[in-house]
Amino acid sequence: MRHVFPLKALTAAHNEMVFQECTEEKVVIKGKNTICGSHSQNASAQALITVQTSEKHREIHGLLCELKVGVGLMYAVSCNLQTSDGLINGAECQMKKIEYRQGTELPAVLWVKFADETIGRQ
Repeated sequence: MRHVFPLKALTAAHNEMVFQECTEEKVVIKGKNTICGSHSQNASAQALITVQTSEKHREIHGLLCELKVGVGLMYAVSCNLQTSDGLINGAECQMKKIEYRQGTELPAVLWVKFADETIGRQ
């Protein structure tokens, strides 16, 4: 079921409530920030500190710094990944399985099932 809220804060609160109420397997995946290119060590360190202490610490250039996933929960693609295959902004899916790297608690693969079975077939 879709919900539309007038404020990001209301959306975040709703999503947190749904995640907390999930009784299936769930995990919080932390984003990893890295600096690429030739920058001084000081500039790289300062950039990472800025990102980590920014008021927009929850989202950097549209990418979440923390992803909460739970088996059975509904999700939607948030950008156009492969339009010819239906992997577009708004494509809905349900989390089916969280696969971990062998011997760790680090998720490696998130298995989802799209509402439209033709999505992701190419």
